Amino acid sequence: MFTKGKMLVPSLILVIALVMASGFAAANQEFDFNGETLKFQTRWWGVTPLGPRNEFDWYGPDSLLQAHIEEIEEMFNCKIEWVEPGEWFGDQSFLVTHMMAGDLPFHFTHLEEERMAIQASLGTLAPLEDVLEDDFYEGYPDLFKSDVRNPGYTFGNHVYGFEALNFQREVVGIIWNIDLFEREGLPNLYELYENGEWTYEVMADIARKATKDTDGDGVIDQMGLYVDPQRFYTHAVYSFGGSFERNANGKIEFALNDPKSLQGLEFAVGLFREGVANADYWGKRRDGNFAMGYYYVHDLPNVGQNSTDRFGIVPPPKGPGSDEHLVDIWSQWMGVIPLGVENPRGVIEVAKALFGLSEPYIADMSAWEDNWWYVSPGHGNYIQDMETFENWQWMLGNARGLLAPYLKMAIKMADWDWWTKFHNAVVTDGQSISAYIDQWTPVIQAELDSVLGQ
Repeated sequence: MFTKGKMLVPSLILVIALVMASGFAAANQEFDFNGETLKFQTRWWGVTPLGPRNEFDWYGPDSLLQAHIEEIEEMFNCKIEWVEPGEWFGDQSFLVTHMMAGDLPFHFTHLEEERMAIQASLGTLAPLEDVLEDDFYEGYPDLFKSDVRNPGYTFGNHVYGFEALNFQREVVGIIWNIDLFEREGLPNLYELYENGEWTYEVMADIARKATKDTDGDGVIDQMGLYVDPQRFYTHAVYSFGGSFERNANGKIEFALNDPKSLQGLEFAVGLFREGVANADYWGKRRDGNFAMGYYYVHDLPNVGQNSTDRFGIVPPPKGPGSDEHLVDIWSQWMGVIPLGVENPRGVIEVAKALFGLSEPYIADMSAWEDNWWYVSPGHGNYIQDMETFENWQWMLGNARGLLAPYLKMAIKMADWDWWTKFHNAVVTDGQSISAYIDQWTPVIQAELDSVLGQ
C-alpha cells in the first residue's frame, strides 16, 4: 500500500467530524429559513462528510450523523427532511407530474449530466447562473474546484448544476498490469507516458502483443485491452480530432459522420474486430488477466482481486488529432434545484454545509484531503507507487466531460441503448460504421432540434 507521507486510521473519522463541526460556528449566518422544512433527496444515501461510504445513512442517521444534521438545522433555522429515497429520475416525468399538480417534491437533489439535461429541457430546474457567485468555488478543495459555467453543468445558455458531493470525480484512464508487462517484455507505460511516447498506435501494438491463448486450448485467456465501448469510442473520436457536433450558422448539428470522427471510430472498432480489445472489462477485471483496461480509475480497488499482480494508472493515450492526453469524466454528478424553490442560493448553502463541500464547513483542508485519499473514498489505500498517485492527481485536475450533456441526452433519447446497438452492429455483425451512423443521424438530429429549440 502506497502512502503519501502519512496514513489515517479509522478512529480519525470521529476527529474529522469534530473538526468539521468546530468550523460551523464561523459559518455565514445570512441565510435564515425561519423554521421552514427543506426537503433533500439523493441516491447517494451513504455519502456523508463523516466517514467511509455507506458507514452512515442520510435516510437512517445514527446519533453522530443526526447531531450533524441538527447542527445544520440550527445554523440555518430550518428543518431538514429526507424524501424520495432511491432513483426517482428513472421516471423522467416525475418532477413535471408533481410540479403540474402544485407539489414541490424536494428542494434539492443530485443528478448526472444527461438527466440534468432532460429535466432542464422539460423546464423543471432552476437556472443558477444568476444565483452562483463568480467565486462560488473559491473555498472548495482543489480536487473539486470548478468554473461556475462548467459545460458539464450547463444546458443551452443556462447553468443548472453545481458540485454537491466532493466524493468522486469519475475520471477515465488506463489501468495497466505492471507484472504482466514485465513478464511479456512490454514497454513500461509510466516511461512511455513520461517520454511523450504514449499514443494510440503504441496502445494498439501492445494490445496485439499481449493478447494470447496461454494454455493452447484455442481460447484467448489473456486480453490486451478491456474497455467500456461507449467511453472508448467517445475518446477515440476526440483524440483523432473529430467531434460529435458542428455549429452550422448557430445550429448544432450531429456530426459523428465527420471524416476525423469516423477515423477514430474505425481505429477503435478495428481493435475489437482484430480480437485484441474486448468489452467485458466489468466481468474480467477481478481476475486481472489483462494488460490494459480503459475505465474509471477509481475502480482500481476491484482490479486483480483474484491475482497477485500489481496494477498502476496512466492517462489515456494521445491520439493523432490531439496535442494532449484527453481525460474524460464518466458521469458528472451535480446538485440541482427544482424550479419554484423560493431561496435557491440559501438551499445551496445548506447543501454545502450538510455535505461539507467547502470552507468554512471544511475547517482543515489538509485533513480533508488526507481523509479523501485514505478514508472516504480512500483511493490511496490501493495505490502501490508514486507514479500512479501523481498520474491520478494530474487526471483529477485536467479531466473534462468530452461529450456535452445535451449530446448525451439526444443520443439516449433517440435510443437509450444506442451505444450497445452500435457496438453490436459494427463489431459483431460487421456493419459499416459510416452507414450505421448515417442511418441514425436524422433521428438524433431531431432530438437535438427538439431539446435545443432549433
